[in-house]
Amino acid sequence: MPAGDQDIVVVPIATRPVESVTARSGYDGATSRPRHVAATAGYPLIEHAAFEVPLPLPEMTPVPVTIADYGCADGSGEMEPMSRAIDGLRRRDPGVPIQIVHTDLPQNDFTSLFELLAEPERSYLTGRSEVYPMAVGEPRYGPLLPAGTLLLGWTAITVHWLSEVPGTIHSAVFANLADRDDHARLAARSAADWERFLAERARELVPNGQLVVVAAASDDSGASGAEGLFQLVTDQLDDMTARGALSRSERDAIFFPTYNRTSAEFLAPMRTGAALADRLEVVEHQRHAIDDSTTHPQWVRHHDGAAFAETYLPFIRSVTEPSLFRWLAPERTEAARGQVVEAFYSGLKRRIERDPERATCRWRTVSLRIRRRP
Repeated sequence: MPAGDQDIVVVPIATRPVESVTARSGYDGATSRPRHVAATAGYPLIEHAAFEVPLPLPEMTPVPVTIADYGCADGSGEMEPMSRAIDGLRRRDPGVPIQIVHTDLPQNDFTSLFELLAEPERSYLTGRSEVYPMAVGEPRYGPLLPAGTLLLGWTAITVHWLSEVPGTIHSAVFANLADRDDHARLAARSAADWERFLAERARELVPNGQLVVVAAASDDSGASGAEGLFQLVTDQLDDMTARGALSRSERDAIFFPTYNRTSAEFLAPMRTGAALADRLEVVEHQRHAIDDSTTHPQWVRHHDGAAFAETYLPFIRSVTEPSLFRWLAPERTEAARGQVVEAFYSGLKRRIERDPERATCRWRTVSLRIRRRP
């Protein structure tokens, strides 16, 4: 296992698209506290990276350095890690100019990001001069920056999304519930995506530059901690299909296009003799567990299933709606599509009320600090 490896349990608070995203227009930021809580595990790692990455020599004319934020969404989860990265570099060189490149898919809500950057109370620009934010709208697995220009990279809860679904997944709507054959196809797609992501970051990083990754994961047994919730999702979809609210072809197409890798799968491309071992090394690797009952405590504290479902459903909806329902039959009108979606989430809410313990996710995540070899 690479240096710095350790286990830490954190209990804090009709054609398929190429890549899937969570909800846009601020909805994700307003309902995604569990995702933000998960990302906090990477804050010490980005501070360590900022302390170690190579800065331009002080006697040189000020040369801007680049920080990349891969998968920025609406920006609500990016202000804190970017602030920590900026401050870490400025403790070493108070005058170094910093450009921050936020990246996400072209259809991402970049408007909310820039509105947030203009808010003095929340923006990482407040009180910090010579910081220049910009955005790139491209799929995260491809090239995003010129070679040898990236000093420090950050991504949190993004690399579990698949670039594409490898055909129809008949056995499940969630990879961790899939049968052996479907799981193998998903694992192969995930491995190719992860290796490509790392290869592009290796190309972009300067020698000794670093990348911090916080990612949804599975434990060594293959459990992600969200199996119970997605079984409820499956039960609701099956019920709607049996009642004719969904067609069989629609039901077969629905899949949540993610894959939660194990630690071994995350580390595989950088192990000795592997494809990227000569370019990248892992300097820190941690595993975590995030319990959603800490951010949605109504059931744990008061055994109030209805209150829990009321607060938990918006988070689940923001994560799942664009992915599950973009593959409804194209001949459906917008009104008909809306009826299907509302019927699904109403039914899912009732299932969560009846079985809140099963619905509560106990997510596995990993944090990696990766260095570009000289």
